[in-house]
Amino acid sequence: MPNLLIVGSTNNGKSMIIEKFRRAHLSNPSEEADHETIPIVVMQMPSEPTVARFYALLMAQLGAPFRLHVRVADIEHQALRILRAVGVRILVIDELHNMLVGRQSTQREFLNLIRFLGNELQIAIVGVALPSTPMSNVDRDPPVALLDRLTAQTGISLPQLRAMTLHGYVPFLIDGINPTETAFEVYGGSFTTLMSPAARRRVPLGRPWAPWVDPKWLERRYGCPSCLAADVVPHHRIPWRLPWMASCPVHGMLLEKVFIPTGPSQAYAEYHRTIGTPATPELRLIDGITRTAVIDGMVYLSNGERISAAVWVRKLRGLIDEVTRPSLVVRSARAVIGSAWVAVAGRFRAGLGRWHPFEEMPIDKQAIVLRVTGVVVGAMLKGESPVATSAYPRSVSDREFLRPTPPPRADLRSVYVATQIKASGQSKLQPEMDEPDVLIVRAQSDRTAAYEIRRLLVGGKHSPERIAAIERDLRALGIPIVTNIET
Repeated sequence: MPNLLIVGSTNNGKSMIIEKFRRAHLSNPSEEADHETIPIVVMQMPSEPTVARFYALLMAQLGAPFRLHVRVADIEHQALRILRAVGVRILVIDELHNMLVGRQSTQREFLNLIRFLGNELQIAIVGVALPSTPMSNVDRDPPVALLDRLTAQTGISLPQLRAMTLHGYVPFLIDGINPTETAFEVYGGSFTTLMSPAARRRVPLGRPWAPWVDPKWLERRYGCPSCLAADVVPHHRIPWRLPWMASCPVHGMLLEKVFIPTGPSQAYAEYHRTIGTPATPELRLIDGITRTAVIDGMVYLSNGERISAAVWVRKLRGLIDEVTRPSLVVRSARAVIGSAWVAVAGRFRAGLGRWHPFEEMPIDKQAIVLRVTGVVVGAMLKGESPVATSAYPRSVSDREFLRPTPPPRADLRSVYVATQIKASGQSKLQPEMDEPDVLIVRAQSDRTAAYEIRRLLVGGKHSPERIAAIERDLRALGIPIVTNIET
């Protein structure tokens, strides 16, 4: 007899489907009117599965009397006799996953029991269960039996099917999908852009980590509603699977949580709007490069230079780590990073709080970080530094994007000025006082901020030599010397 297994997450309507099916096939009196005819019997797998409890629940669902303390063989014989008498054609077992609670021998016993009932009564068995593992785990490590069955049904080869899972990214785009102790230093530190390689190696994570693998993105399906609405049959794109993109470069919209039904795209319109939230230019820029790299395996920069996808995703992940680090870690590049943060969020590391790897950040913060990274990359691809200061006198071309930027000459002066500003107390420059790096970037173009910084640093010190030294440090940072706010 044909059987059916219905698998789905909680609150997806499995029990409602079964109940609607049962109500469509209610019990009726027999022709002799001496008993009922019950075509559909719906029961639940007991929470602590044993054969005796299974038959007891089945008898209770049939409304048949039975003794509590009875041998399994006796209650089994009684249940089979009643099931034949009432003409059961389908037995539905809800919460079938409960049998996995038992030991392996108990699981085999229940599998044999279900097979026995189907063969003995010549009825269909319908199982309703939760997935034994999350769908994200199926994507991470698909069972060989599942791939073999898909190959037989679709004709797609086993290597092609495996390439459609996260394993298809290994080792070209990611080194592995399982967290390891050394992955952060090896993968995340493969390329450096703003920090020196030595400085990058001094900031290890210290716990297992896997590049780009974010459970939030694997459990929740994120995609572009406009792309799905345009599909003949809606399907999830491979580049959407990991958080290296936050927008759809094709339609210029932010990715959002989507439901992907089976069937034509007309069904999709019943669940989702096709007009999403527009993405910012810097996000479309960096996501467009990532999408091209992941799909084509190669990306062309604005000057025609080619970069392998393997290099791009590793370079991107390293740059993300650099722009999210605290200012003391990225000391040599904080003016560059600070200017990008000011352009996107108004202040350095706005809302990030304590540092965490990109994969552990909330999804909205990941989008902000990608925007900041996009500002840095966009400026580099134009052949210019994100901020023009004497501390960064040399422009950064797209070819140099593949090499670390040397630390600025004014690094020690920057540390001194930032420390003095931080220690000077209240000022008209609040709340920028909490982020001296951002304040320095602002003062390079804002005469009021430049005047305030000089006033704070000079304070009550009237020694000409001391004032000259302070002004020399400010000039090294690209901050103009403003002695009077009205000049």
